[in-house]
Amino acid sequence: MTRAARTARGILDELGAVGIPRRAALVAAEYMTTNMVHLGCTVPDVRRIARLHARRLSADPAQAVDVALALVARKNHDARQVAYEILGAIPSARDALGVKQLEALSDGNDNWAAVDGFCSALSGPQYSAGVLAPAVLERWARSRDPWMRRAALATVATAFQRASLRGRSPVTPSVRVCALLVDDRHDHVVKALSWALRNLSSRDRAVVERFVAEHEARLAARVKREVARKLTTGTKNKSKRRPRDP
Repeated sequence: MTRAARTARGILDELGAVGIPRRAALVAAEYMTTNMVHLGCTVPDVRRIARLHARRLSADPAQAVDVALALVARKNHDARQVAYEILGAIPSARDALGVKQLEALSDGNDNWAAVDGFCSALSGPQYSAGVLAPAVLERWARSRDPWMRRAALATVATAFQRASLRGRSPVTPSVRVCALLVDDRHDHVVKALSWALRNLSSRDRAVVERFVAEHEARLAARVKREVARKLTTGTKNKSKRRPRDP
């Protein structure tokens, strides 16, 4: 067994020790179905474990990537979240990822939480930094896999979500990605299009207003409603309660 595989197995044991089966069952029943094993770990536990191992692996970015790939190969939802958090905490490892490695890390993602964790930690920051080319997002947007199509939009959304990334994220290529998915009616793609446009509006309101006006007849009602509310009130919903799925 390789060093990376041993580390991955140890991380999986740590996750198993803090997993909550009842929470896993509740999550699956209420809002997230997946073919992966779900241990029901809380977000704070996932992040605590990821931070611990990111510190240990920070001196060896290549090993961090190998550990992350070994975790993803486990087909375990919680392990994937740790993998993404580890690489997100080591920018030298994250930004050294080539497209093939990046796509290997997303392979098998079949729910919005896994996709969004991947995009928030990896593809969004890479895209903002100019490491991930817009052409890759356009290819994802044309995928037959709805989760890859969501990833294209979630990458745009997360690139414009944080102020530290928003200022350098590319606007025009991001609008092109959104335009490719205007007619998509898969629920999680529709939600992601709304999310991407709302976050884009924080950088360039006029661009989003023009986009909505140009595509109004084709946009899903949800997208028009949520983006209009964001432009009018600054929030997605009337309630300030944060939804589970952006």
